[in-house]
Amino acid sequence: MSAKGLVPLVVSLALCAGAIVAGSLELQPLLTAGSSAGTYAALAEAPPPAGLSIPSQQAALRSCVEALTSIQQQAQPRLVSDRVNANCASLARDTLGANPVHSFAWYVLAAAAVERGDLDESVVALQRSQQTGQAEQWVGEIRVELAERIRPLVGDEALAFIDRDLAMLVQSRSGIGAIAHRYVSQPGFRARITEIVETLSEEDQARFVGWVASVIRSVRS
Repeated sequence: MSAKGLVPLVVSLALCAGAIVAGSLELQPLLTAGSSAGTYAALAEAPPPAGLSIPSQQAALRSCVEALTSIQQQAQPRLVSDRVNANCASLARDTLGANPVHSFAWYVLAAAAVERGDLDESVVALQRSQQTGQAEQWVGEIRVELAERIRPLVGDEALAFIDRDLAMLVQSRSGIGAIAHRYVSQPGFRARITEIVETLSEEDQARFVGWVASVIRSVRS
């Protein structure tokens, strides 16, 4: 084969190899996300590759959220759970390096910071998650959960930005139920959400009151 004929062949092979590597990076998080034990063991060894597509990145980040909140995380020796935490934080940072406005990656970074006791970083990462994902209801719901978990440790003022998530969720179709349930089950939460609801339209206020009444009835029945 002549040199001229060899160049296109080499280029073609290189492109194919690149496609195979990229494809494996895309598939690995998607294939491992469904196996909790296997995923946890893998996360204890190294950060998962985030892949190039948004679904692949989301799957890898979700595997970290599942690991950080799993029974395995609580039952493992500290050395192992610390490795999982560090690898999830590394994955979140890598994702943010490519996409600084990835609100879910900021949330994962916050969750990892909480696990290792770095409350200052967790608050900063939660705020960045809120700033970059103000309209993402599903991320807003888990941000509120994490914020309520650390609120007794950091205080209301440090988490004032979460009020924007609460207002968004109260006005949404999918999030209002979770906030109503929290209102009923957590007396300490009521004054804060009441202040927020009172700033909304009469229609939104009436909707929330209706949801709270429905939750109370379901609890009593």
